[in-house]
Amino acid sequence: MIFRFMEKYRVPILIVVLVGLAGFGVWAFIVESIGGGRSQVDPGEVYVTVERPGGDEVEITREQYFSRLPGGGQLTPQERAGLAVSAVLRERLAEDSGIEVDGDELKRFIKESIGAQIEAANGGKFDEKAYAEFLATRMNMAPERFESTVASDLRLVKYFRELQRVNTINPVQKVVDTAQDLFKRYKLKGVFFDTLTFDERAKLARGENDQLTAEAETRLSDWWKDLTDDEKRRYNRDGAEVTAEVVGFSFKGMDDEALKAAFEKASPVNDSRSLQELTADFTPSDDDKAKLKLRLDRHRDAYGVDAETPLDEAYAAKAERLEIEWKILRLVKSVDIDVKQKVANGEEVDLPAVARANNLTYFKYSTLGLNKLAAEDQSEFPGSWVGGLRGTTPGSFMNLAPAIGPMADNFFVGPADVPGKHASVWRLNEIDLRPIPSLVNAKQPAIEAFEKTEAERLCDDAIAAFEKTMDDFLEAKVADFAKPIRDEAAKKIAERTAGLDPEADKEKIETITKEENDAADALVGVEKDKYVSEAFAHALEQPGDGVVVEEGYFLPMEAMGEKLVDQKTASLEEKARSYLRRGFQTLQDDPQSDRLVEAGAVSDFVDARGYVGVKGRAMLVDKRKPGVEEIMLHPTWVAVAERTIQQKGMQRSRAGVAKSMWDWDALQRSDVFKIEAPLLDKDIAERVKENEERDRALKERARQREEEEKARRAAEAGAAN
Repeated sequence: MIFRFMEKYRVPILIVVLVGLAGFGVWAFIVESIGGGRSQVDPGEVYVTVERPGGDEVEITREQYFSRLPGGGQLTPQERAGLAVSAVLRERLAEDSGIEVDGDELKRFIKESIGAQIEAANGGKFDEKAYAEFLATRMNMAPERFESTVASDLRLVKYFRELQRVNTINPVQKVVDTAQDLFKRYKLKGVFFDTLTFDERAKLARGENDQLTAEAETRLSDWWKDLTDDEKRRYNRDGAEVTAEVVGFSFKGMDDEALKAAFEKASPVNDSRSLQELTADFTPSDDDKAKLKLRLDRHRDAYGVDAETPLDEAYAAKAERLEIEWKILRLVKSVDIDVKQKVANGEEVDLPAVARANNLTYFKYSTLGLNKLAAEDQSEFPGSWVGGLRGTTPGSFMNLAPAIGPMADNFFVGPADVPGKHASVWRLNEIDLRPIPSLVNAKQPAIEAFEKTEAERLCDDAIAAFEKTMDDFLEAKVADFAKPIRDEAAKKIAERTAGLDPEADKEKIETITKEENDAADALVGVEKDKYVSEAFAHALEQPGDGVVVEEGYFLPMEAMGEKLVDQKTASLEEKARSYLRRGFQTLQDDPQSDRLVEAGAVSDFVDARGYVGVKGRAMLVDKRKPGVEEIMLHPTWVAVAERTIQQKGMQRSRAGVAKSMWDWDALQRSDVFKIEAPLLDKDIAERVKENEERDRALKERARQREEEEKARRAAEAGAAN
């Protein structure tokens, strides 16, 4: 069903409900023009058109819509449609206005309105049973439905009384005029560009095995060369770059037997001494063994021990390995103490020689990133603790105690000790906290950045092409106007620079030239402004990469409350329409500052709010004010209008004057109250159906009564005979 107010009626109207009882079909609406007096509009002019579900269209006049509907007999489809529209509007307004009717007020009104009729039909009594029977007989309604209807009517009476009361605070005409200025609907047309549109074009070409082609490699290399050192540093993913040396022993990958064999194997470069011989003087104490047992429990995975295995049983199986590790750790600790003491004494330390003397491994890292060094599979002595190198002075040994872990695991403060993996001593030779990576090391992030930058460049080029189309149109449009102005500027430049030396007075000549050309361009620019909307429309018609969209007559306040469309899944057109509705504040009036925007105004290119990489430019096609009836169905609009009037000093609330029910402070955090015609369709259709069913029920009840009365009279006649 379609419900619409007819646009042709323009006289301001204030609907005032004096009495309303939907159950009785009693309607006492009056129509007053704002500011007082009766409406002079033809009462037979069509006010509301209703298309019924069956397809037939019903036109309702002002008199039929706002006056008491004819009572008695069969209602015409037109009258029934008017009843339906009125009832739905009344209930929506009452329910959403926030006005309440308490139980006592409801009971009192019902007693006063139909109490006498119920008492007359029930021997002078008014009770619940008589009340229910009266409603069922007279109106075919249950008490709950009747009371809901009456409560709705009472709220609506209060609602429209409030409209009258507002007239004592701010003249209604002023409120309406302000609301019409504040809540204009706009029709915009725009062009939008999105970097995502150019992503495919921006991608570097790839050949076999997904490798960059030779041409793509050259493009990437040329782009990389043009970057500054600071820009290149942004693509360093490996962290600080270090040169470091390590002495130690790795347990990683060794099972118990392999570790024992390595421990007992004699070294050919160390007088054939094995690690076992080198650590012969190291014997773990009972306290050390207790810590080894705790270490095993804490690191069962590292030592390949099942979590369910009893600790004593697991330790018995791993005791030999744990003691071998402990002895090697003790050896590494002695190396750590020795080399640090030598450094403190100013002696040179030859770490390869130290490694050979102690049957340990020596390893050197050359310009390796700390992040890469920390990766598990990058070195013989991996581990996240290598980040400690960042705080170490080049040339010194790293004290790793804070980075090793709980003291229960750390037997010898100083060496790097990762249970079941390694023990080592580190010396930092050089460190670069902000290294410039090579393109080889930064290739993947460089490719991603190149393609992103290229997409942005293509988008900017498309925008520049659009603006050039506008500029060329404008230049052609003002060519005749601009030529004499620019010729005059050239003449003035020649006069003012006559006699000046081109070299010695170069700066002065440039200043004069700029002043005169700027003045000429300003005059030409004023003339160009007259044709900007034409230029924009012309550019929209030309082929290009932008998406052109148009959105007709929307209210910006409502559009700003809309949810953003999904950035990842939405099409450019969907994003463009959303942005068109939400974005272009420059094309909207600002009544508070008396700033008005006329149709044909064009915005600059701006970035879309909420949509990364989307840019657009738009033109105001048209704008229109809301009708008075529409305003009166939006109390929040009235609140905003009243507040705006007060802020501008036109009318200020006086002390002791009650606040309006639409006081902005009370309403600004609530949902915007509104009634839109499409939202009423279903309700109106249902109400038409309910009224028709009620008519049929009442006619059937009347028929049954007539039959009962005939039967009664026939029985009386038979008895008399």
